[in-house]
Amino acid sequence: MTEEFFEYDPAKALDCAEAVEIFIADALETGDADYIVKAMRVVARARGMAQEADPEGGDSATSHADDVTLSKSNT
Repeated sequence: MTEEFFEYDPAKALDCAEAVEIFIADALETGDADYIVKAMRVVARARGMAQEADPEGGDSATSHADDVTLSKSNT
């Protein structure tokens, strides 16, 4: 019997500022610079998806992800 695998994009799960904050905090806890960079790229991709969904730049769920990311990286 073979297992069926499904494609998973973690950026799709980052649909609110709290999810972004937790995701980045977990990455920072590893202390692994390469992993942190990859996590930041996932957040950037998630924000790009949010902008595509709301091209007017309204109150998207990840609109203040920059604040979360900066505050976490400065600690």
